[in-house]
Amino acid sequence: HDQFVVSLEGAQIDQIGQGDIQGAAQLLTLHDWTRTVRACTTNRGEAMIQILRRSKLVQTLAGHPVPKMRLRQVEEKLRDAKRADWKILKQIPAFDSCLHKPFLARLFKDADIRLYCPGDYLAEVNEAASSMIVILAGEVRCEQPQTLFYVELKRGDWCFQNNILGIEAERAHDAVAITHVMCLVLYRHTLLKAVVAHPEAREAVIENETWRQEEAVPKLKELNVFTGVPE
Repeated sequence: HDQFVVSLEGAQIDQIGQGDIQGAAQLLTLHDWTRTVRACTTNRGEAMIQILRRSKLVQTLAGHPVPKMRLRQVEEKLRDAKRADWKILKQIPAFDSCLHKPFLARLFKDADIRLYCPGDYLAEVNEAASSMIVILAGEVRCEQPQTLFYVELKRGDWCFQNNILGIEAERAHDAVAITHVMCLVLYRHTLLKAVVAHPEAREAVIENETWRQEEAVPKLKELNVFTGVPE
């Protein structure tokens, strides 16, 4: 009942309400919590949630062998996600010039990890977003609506690099889960925090943010507030 705010590393990334579900990956013991969920401060009264614990799920499934087996199969197929670490980010072009372990480890630590079921949309075309997605386990189909063009992504593949770099403000295509999927979601605000913490990676990241080179983007020295400040 009522509204909740979802945050990651101090910044709001989502707002959820009645019927929304959080913590599927945690229920299946595939990963620890990466996000914080709080009752919205604008709620007029108390907010209410229902919690399903792992112990209760196991107890309930004890007398139902078929659903129990299916759940176990899903868990086994997604186990690769638990073994993922910062090295999975090394192949992403946005970071290939800054293969600095502390920087990539910080970026991996601050990321959000999500679980999706077959048919779920990880992203929809024209949706406003400032994050990119890295597949940890499972298969995802990226497709252009109303066309026959599509690309299938597996473990280690990624999409929406232009969103996290600030080049594009909206998703360029749909991303739909073909199987059960675990993915890493890297947000721009966590990328900037990692750059501040590890300035040696700053130049490599910024050179990929091509929007900074566009003529329409004002230069710092052209802003009145910086008049007289030496370069």
